[in-house]
Order: sequence, then structure tokens, then C-alpha cells
Amino acid sequence: MKVKCPHSNNSRSRFVSLSPSLVADIVSTHSTRSVGCLVVGEEDSLRSRQQAASLRPAIIPPNRFIVRLESEMIMAKTDSFFIRKSVTLEGSAAFAQNAIDLGAYVDALGKAVLRIHNIAVQYSDPQAGTPDLTATTNAAADFQLTTQTQSDMVIAGDNKSVIASGRIVAYNEDGSTGVPTYVSQDLDVAPQQWKSGYLIGVEQIYLGGRRTNLGWNENVVVSLIMECTSETLSKEAAMALALSQQ
Repeated sequence: MKVKCPHSNNSRSRFVSLSPSLVADIVSTHSTRSVGCLVVGEEDSLRSRQQAASLRPAIIPPNRFIVRLESEMIMAKTDSFFIRKSVTLEGSAAFAQNAIDLGAYVDALGKAVLRIHNIAVQYSDPQAGTPDLTATTNAAADFQLTTQTQSDMVIAGDNKSVIASGRIVAYNEDGSTGVPTYVSQDLDVAPQQWKSGYLIGVEQIYLGGRRTNLGWNENVVVSLIMECTSETLSKEAAMALALSQQ
């Protein structure tokens, strides 16, 4: 990375080459204060650009000038990883909810946010099999993933805390208890994915759900597997979070 300092004693501004590792060390050990210097170019590889992109402005001794990273630099981002969570929907038809701790990935002060790219959904019984229905009955099971705690199911179009939701409706046409003859998710389709991902700026999200009291012969477990990345908050991401009002 090449840095220009206009406060040089020379008649011409001085250019200094800095490695990303040196910039990282400077950032971790010095306070920030603008003194009018700017980045004029990069000589390192794309990988080095990615490493440097998450750095905040920093004073570089002994010349006391500041490094400003170009706005078009790629923001630091992790490789994909997966977060898993389940919630058990019991026969009382009561709403059930479990919190998902994101404190390891989201840090408001450190400008770290989580992006969910895809969500895979599984409906099962507590033994990971297909949940049974009683004879000649229908039943339904719903789930929702939200950025705020809820006391019941909410309407996605009216509540901006909803990240994702899903619903299955099942029917057993047999004259005895068994697995469903028909299953539909047309009322609320899952799994879910987004073109650019769903940005999360809160340290907890909530997986909740409810099932019908009649029809199911056992509890229904809803399990999610979320493909995620963690990244530094850019101006564009901050605007997206503000618009989503999480």
C-alpha cells in the first residue's frame, strides 16, 4: 500500500510503502485523528487489499499522518460457516421459542455483522423421523425466525423483525395413525435464500413456532441450518440495517 503525506518537509509530497501487516499493527496500537493524509494506490495483491479493507483510519508514527482506505476496497469477510438451531412444537398448540446467540459474530462497537445467505429447514419428530398424524385428520406446523423476541406467530408483511418463516399442512387419509399421506408448504414456502443475503446487526435472533393441537400424534421439531458469513459493516450495510429497522 502506498501512502502520501502532505506534511513532509520536502517540497514534493513524500510517498511511503506500507505492508498490510504494518498497517494492522499501527491500527491496534495508536489512536485515530485526521491530519490530512490519504491513500493514493495499492501495490499489494487482492488478498492484501481484503485484509487491509477492514482497517479504520490510524496515525502512523513518527510522521504522524493518517491512512485512509479507498471506499471501493473490498470489505473484510469470512468464509461461509453454518449455524444450527431447533425448536420443539408441543401438543398444547402453545407458541414455543428458542434464542440463537450471535455474540461471537455480531459486535456493534467493532462494526461486525452477520449475513445469512441460505436457510435449510427440516420438520421431524423428536427422533428425527417423520411425525405421525392420527387417523383421517389434517394438521399444520409453523415456524418463524425473527430479530426480536415474540410471544406468538406474527405476519411477515407487518413485522420487520421477521427474517424467514415457513408452514407445512399435512393430512393422513388412512384409518390408522401413521405418517402423512399428503404434505404441502404452499402457504409459506421454505427453505429460503436471498440474492445478497439477509444482514443481521443484533446479537440474538429467535426461532419460534406453533403446531395445531389436533392431528399430530407427536411433537414436531423444526430445525434450521443457516449458511452465514461475518463481515465488517460498510456504509451500504449500515443503510440496509437502518432500512430493515431490526
